[in-house]
Amino acid sequence: MHAYWSGGTYTVTLTAGNVCGSDQATATITVRRCVYLPLALRDYQ
Repeated sequence: MHAYWSGGTYTVTLTAGNVCGSDQATATITVRRCVYLPLALRDYQ
């Protein structure tokens, strides 16, 4: 797992290997930024 602290578009590469060799897969992902409400709104009705 990898955490991204900023929203945006990222290119990620996964590399897997064993005694027979290795392979890679690359993909573009979009990470949304988190929006946190102030604790003061917690009890809002």
